[in-house]
Amino acid sequence: MKNLLVMCLFTFIATHLLANNPAVPLSTSPEIIYDSSEVLFSIQPTDLMLAVSYNDKSNDFAVSSNAMISFITVINSDNIVEFQMPISSKTVHLALNDFDKGTYDLELNLNGEILSSELTIK
Repeated sequence: MKNLLVMCLFTFIATHLLANNPAVPLSTSPEIIYDSSEVLFSIQPTDLMLAVSYNDKSNDFAVSSNAMISFITVINSDNIVEFQMPISSKTVHLALNDFDKGTYDLELNLNGEILSSELTIK
C-alpha cells in the first residue's frame, strides 16, 4: 500500500512538472543578423530586439538593443577573453581595428540575460 501511494505521488508530480514546463529544444541554430564582405554577425534566437550596423570607413561595428546592455565579453576562437567591459548603455560600439581577422563569441548581458552571439571579421 505504501509503495502504491509513493508511485501515485511520483506520477502526479512528474505529470505536473512535464505539463507546466514544455520541452526546450536541445539546440537552436543561430540567426544571421548581418552579413557583408567584411563582417558576419549571428545570434541565438531571442525575444529581445537587436539592431546591428557596420561602418566600413571607420571599421566600427555597433549592436543596439531595446534593453540595457550592462556588460560585454569578447572571446576569441581559442576561448581567450579578448575584451571585457561594463557598458550600461543600449548601444555597444566595437572598433574592429582592435581585433584580428577571425571568429569571436560576443556575450552581451541584457537585464541579467546572457545573449550569445558570434562575430566573424573576414
